[in-house]
Amino acid sequence: MPVKPMQAGTPIGGVDGSRLWTPPAAGPWPVPDRPRNGRNAAHAATPPRLPAPGHLGEPVAPPTAGTASGGEGVLERSVAALEPIGDAEASAFAARFAADYLSWDEDDPSRRAQVLREYLADPATAALGWSGVGRQRAEVVLPGRTLRTPGGAVVVEVTARVVSYLRTCPHPVDAGPPAGPVEPPLSAVGPSCAPPPEAAGWRPGASHWARIAPPIRRDRTGRLVVDIGPAPDRGDG
Repeated sequence: MPVKPMQAGTPIGGVDGSRLWTPPAAGPWPVPDRPRNGRNAAHAATPPRLPAPGHLGEPVAPPTAGTASGGEGVLERSVAALEPIGDAEASAFAARFAADYLSWDEDDPSRRAQVLREYLADPATAALGWSGVGRQRAEVVLPGRTLRTPGGAVVVEVTARVVSYLRTCPHPVDAGPPAGPVEPPLSAVGPSCAPPPEAAGWRPGASHWARIAPPIRRDRTGRLVVDIGPAPDRGDG
């Protein structure tokens, strides 16, 4: 009757007739949950989780469209673009934008679009909000509540009192171009499209309150912009 071996493994015949046994194959070594004193780092079960990119936990904008992985857009972005937007900073910028967005003058129709382009992330949207007819001026602007979106924008609710004007005489056909711009003072932050309170051929009408909520974010250079999305398609299709 064959003798059952007492050892487990593979028998190997020795030169002197003895029999040696190799131990059974060892299973996979257990992987430690974490390195001990900096050792066995290569055997860590899960690599350490790095903090999400951004500044102090602020979300980062998604990769730029049109690139293979968005890396090119991220590399071209300034460090200032990652700075968080303060509520006071966003409110002041939104109030300036609302004062110009709610002001227009059909006697100088191009000025509003020229001014709004400096605020907007997409300059093609500078014509939104006005039909090109009439005269209106924002008098009082009051920023209110703010809301932070998951995409990193700050939406500011702004309420403004505006006055609409009524034309007292037909628009002159041979009216010349508006007077050239006056040299702004040294304290000026930027141009405004709010028309003067009084103008020939116009008289002020009733005032009313209006409310807008512009979303504020930083562009790649760190500058504050109003991002109201792409301009709508005006095609027939």
